[in-house]
Amino acid sequence: MPNSNNYTKSICILMPHFFSERVGGVEIQTYLIAKHLAKRTWDVHFIAQTLFPEKIGSVTVLDGIHVHWIKKRTLFSFFRQDISRLLKSINPALIYQRGRSFFTSSPAGYRFAQRYRKSLIYHCAENNDLVMSFSRQEVIQSKKNILKKTILYIHAFLSDYFFNSTMEKSNLVIAQTHEQTSRLKEKRNIAAHVIPSSHEIPPADIQKDAPPIVFWIAHAGRRKRLELFVELAKQLQGRPIQFLFAGTIPHEQYKNEIFSQTKELSNIQYIGPLTWIESNRMFAKASVFVNTTLPDREGFPNTYIQAWLHETPVVSLNYDPDGIIEKNGLGFHSRSFDQLVVDVLQLIENEELRRKMGVKARAYAMENHDIEKSADVMNDLLMKLLSRGL
Repeated sequence: MPNSNNYTKSICILMPHFFSERVGGVEIQTYLIAKHLAKRTWDVHFIAQTLFPEKIGSVTVLDGIHVHWIKKRTLFSFFRQDISRLLKSINPALIYQRGRSFFTSSPAGYRFAQRYRKSLIYHCAENNDLVMSFSRQEVIQSKKNILKKTILYIHAFLSDYFFNSTMEKSNLVIAQTHEQTSRLKEKRNIAAHVIPSSHEIPPADIQKDAPPIVFWIAHAGRRKRLELFVELAKQLQGRPIQFLFAGTIPHEQYKNEIFSQTKELSNIQYIGPLTWIESNRMFAKASVFVNTTLPDREGFPNTYIQAWLHETPVVSLNYDPDGIIEKNGLGFHSRSFDQLVVDVLQLIENEELRRKMGVKARAYAMENHDIEKSADVMNDLLMKLLSRGL
């Protein structure tokens, strides 16, 4: 029976994507947690959609993680019987979900947990997780025609409802920052535990390129505001600086707009989508990393940690999680585009400042964002859930 497995060290992660098919911050963090729980003798399963029809229904084992591939679905796919059947077959003691998605906006996870007395874990991925009407706000602010808006609003209403239910019914909620814990308590009356986003520590042998590289990488939807990085390169033309940007640009119109803006600039280059390993190599070469994302559309960027571990200061236009960039001298929090230009130029022109910030950043990341430490904290919290039961 499904409820006979409550006290075994088994966990099932429900996520739309596994990092081998989509390399984003949430996917990398979830993979690292899964990998390091498996190292701590957890039986780890992962249910994810696949882009490849031939993989549907198959299981891939990677680093001790059993990845169960299911069909990709989009609008109005809230009641996922394929997820429910797999959960019943896997019979995990714990179910883990992270981020606002078609999966957390499905009742499959929390219904299974309630029916079979399992524990449910929710892990924040962005600050928008704290906004109860976020999906509806996105539709209202969109430029779709009235018919599309009406259909999308109905979907958004259901999505918000099921997502909020997932958070409220979770036995454990995990935040990335202390700001998130405060807002969860204030807005939702949820007490959350902080587990910092973390990475495996790379070797210390780091060689920076010359002339210096200013680097930008993201899954580049409009909220990432890549056009501001292009404008930064335009403002600093004629100086010995390489501006490199990377990542998938999923929307064709936006991609065309960006490439049109870069066409006349000789100091900026698109280097395409990168694997996780390739992105780490770029961070090792880069002298400065720039973040231009809209306010409140980050959680704790993986790219910050990647940059710091490779002795690369971060210059962020809008987002400084818990104020740690300014408090610890890990780069600059610019707050305006004009100041962003000044801050990047200061780091490029002052090699000694750049080097000192980079060394300090690596030491900070090793102390506060080591996956071994975060996995130990996660393991302890999960073991308490198991021992307590429901």
